[in-house]
Amino acid sequence: MAIWRTTEQVAGLFNVTPQYIRKLAKDELLPCRKTSDGYKFDLEPTIRMYMKFRNAPDLKEDDGLSDLQRKTKADADWKAARAAIAKLELEELNANVHRSEDVAEAFEDFAMTVRAAFLALPGRLAVDTANAQTAMETSALIQEVVNDTLNTLSGYQYDPEFYKKKVREREGWRERDEEDE
Repeated sequence: MAIWRTTEQVAGLFNVTPQYIRKLAKDELLPCRKTSDGYKFDLEPTIRMYMKFRNAPDLKEDDGLSDLQRKTKADADWKAARAAIAKLELEELNANVHRSEDVAEAFEDFAMTVRAAFLALPGRLAVDTANAQTAMETSALIQEVVNDTLNTLSGYQYDPEFYKKKVREREGWRERDEEDE
């Protein structure tokens, strides 16, 4: 035996608005019949469907849910994914996260700095070591130049502006300084 209830009664039962219940009915997510004075809901199947709709952990193809419910879930998943992407893009703009290609470019820049420093060693050492009188003096000169080079390299700093600039270039944005000119 069917127990018919109005939209307002069902909304009160589920502690939601009547507009929300009407939308679920219109979208065929709740079983109902349309009458001249609105929707009427058979209480038992309405409760079952509403609880199934609200408690579905994952809307799968074979769970008996409607295409609209699956579409709603897919839309929610898509929006969540877009929000995650937007958050990552913001983190990238703020130089809190970096793309691997930007990190590789920064590392290559550092590697070239190291390479240049080591290639400069023979020129820096040639005259001084040629004038050295003993092997100990030559060793001390080499040690001093190598330590100086390593100290210079240890001062190589992370530059968040480098990453911000890479993002702006990738996005096709002009530098703020260029816009002001």
